[in-house]
Amino acid sequence: MVAIVLAVVAWSKWIEAKNNAHEADRQKHEAVKQEAKALAGRNRADGVIDFVQNNLTEKLVSEKLRPSGRLDLMRDVGTAVDGYYSAMKKAEGETVDTLAGKAWVLVFQGLIDASKGRLDEALPKLRSAVPLAEKAQRLDPGSDKALEHLAGAHFVLGVTLASHGKPEEGIRESRATQQAYEKLVARDPSNARWQSKLAVSYDTEASRLDGQKQFDAALSEYRKACVIREKLVAQAPSDSKRSSELASSHDHIGKVLLEQQQFNPALAEFRASQQIVQNLTLIDPHSADWQRDLAFTYNNIGQVFQAQDDITAALDQFRNYSEAMKNVVASDPTNAVWQREAADAHNLIAGALVNQKQFENALSEFRKYYAAVTRLATEDPTNADLQVFAAGACGQVAAVDMMLKDKGDHNEASHLVQQGLHILTEFEKRGTLPPQSVEIRKYLELLERVVAETNTAKGRAQSRPGLKTKRENQEQ
Repeated sequence: MVAIVLAVVAWSKWIEAKNNAHEADRQKHEAVKQEAKALAGRNRADGVIDFVQNNLTEKLVSEKLRPSGRLDLMRDVGTAVDGYYSAMKKAEGETVDTLAGKAWVLVFQGLIDASKGRLDEALPKLRSAVPLAEKAQRLDPGSDKALEHLAGAHFVLGVTLASHGKPEEGIRESRATQQAYEKLVARDPSNARWQSKLAVSYDTEASRLDGQKQFDAALSEYRKACVIREKLVAQAPSDSKRSSELASSHDHIGKVLLEQQQFNPALAEFRASQQIVQNLTLIDPHSADWQRDLAFTYNNIGQVFQAQDDITAALDQFRNYSEAMKNVVASDPTNAVWQREAADAHNLIAGALVNQKQFENALSEFRKYYAAVTRLATEDPTNADLQVFAAGACGQVAAVDMMLKDKGDHNEASHLVQQGLHILTEFEKRGTLPPQSVEIRKYLELLERVVAETNTAKGRAQSRPGLKTKRENQEQ
């Protein structure tokens, strides 16, 4: 039974790690979106072209433009902008504007291909954008516009490479991005946009170092970004975007400190982030994004308390996280990502309750998690992570049912173990499961044996009243 308890706790921690990975992906996605928007806005063009480059590029990398029909429309827009710069080149010859504009078009088209999952088509375009931007920079080495376009082209290529299994190439592009923005900032330290982009480049490098467990180096990069953002906020205290980015910096630093088990410094960073986000929610209480950011601060603080074995304090924070996520989901019930995060809150609460041996309360929370995640897995049958989450949720409910002995529902446990195994088997027929599925299968098979042995022992006890089973004697 001890093994089952440990397995439940370990599974909860794995889900937590996966959630952190999803959040890192979300932050990378946001960074690409902001860079694409910035890249778009600095070409010499009329109002229509400015609108296309500023607004449609941002929308392109938004989740809301995933449907292929809208992406095809965006491709047509890119083609139109390409024609604009081709006409400009015929009229004026090859200039910084035409070269930078062509580079932008390639980045724009590459992002469309990447959004469609066509990496083989996206990468050549993104790679081709860099030499065009380099040529523009050589044409006029003193041009801030050319250097900024070069930095942006390096950035988008680097993030795309890194997120598609080409880390070494991604590192080179990331460092080139950082060097370009450092040059720009050296030219004009008062330029807030360049300072902000330099901070993003430090974040990108820090994220890579953190993933390689180089925590001290990651902290150094994250702190460079934080220093920049503190100055930017001091210059414009009412700028909510700058404040939000500063909150993210404190969050990044706190997570690395937590990994280093520097609990009090980590808590201080998370509380600093929370204070900023709370102020933002007061400015706009209806912003789901800021409410979601606030929810995550409760989660982060709870992780610190849990790491310090202060489970009671951790539970309070996880419950705050759960309540906050309910409100976020209520603002858009169709958002599957938010639904998953709200479900994860129940898993966190349940895991903490298991640590406190409050099995009945844990069972209630695990059932909520199970109901949500199995529904999401059914709605998205090709999502491997969701299938593993669903199979694990089956095992978690079953395990706690068994821990509760006579108070647990052993029929439910038996059914859910089989459901979990079925989920893994069916997905394997369609695709490859993540490595963690191997451990989940072993976990479910262990539970299957425990349930069978318990049912066999009960049957014997019923046939021989008054005699205790071997398992019952062991449990006593």
